[in-house]
Amino acid sequence: MRPIRMLDWDAVQKDKINRIKVPVPFTAYTSDDGFYRVDIPGPLIKQHDEVQVLDRRQFADMANGSYYLVTRVKTHAAFLGQSEEEVLKTGQPVL
Repeated sequence: MRPIRMLDWDAVQKDKINRIKVPVPFTAYTSDDGFYRVDIPGPLIKQHDEVQVLDRRQFADMANGSYYLVTRVKTHAAFLGQSEEEVLKTGQPVL
């Protein structure tokens, strides 16, 4: 990253700066259990969850002011005897 100096509040300059995109190479990341694979520009960092309900991993793309977030939600579908189709109807991911 490099700082960009803005003089006053020049709307044209601000627009030009906001359109700058830094090319970022993507690499494959696979979860520890191999359940999912995503292409992202850096390593996913596990976020601490006190209750252990969600498995969240995040990569902050500081160069472009964005982030990538992967969240796994436990549905307990297998224990409840629900099929994949039933879980998908509820809008919850299947684990």
